[in-house]
Amino acid sequence: MILNFEKLLYKYTFLTKNNRIDILINYIYDFIFNKFCNIYIEIYKINKNYFNEKIIIYIFKSIIKILHPIVPFITEKI
Repeated sequence: MILNFEKLLYKYTFLTKNNRIDILINYIYDFIFNKFCNIYIEIYKINKNYFNEKIIIYIFKSIIKILHPIVPFITEKI
């Protein structure tokens, strides 16, 4: 889980420097819905010992930070 998130952070840094927000949004969407929600959260719900809860909370908070420059009106409410 951490490795996939680090890959996302690398892509985030690279794509924001190159002003490719359109591609970045697709990567963020893919990570949030296809990896974080569909895999990690579902596995955690079934087996709470598989992932550390602190890691999931850390990644969730980091996702909010990543999203803030793109959709601030949504992340401010959260």
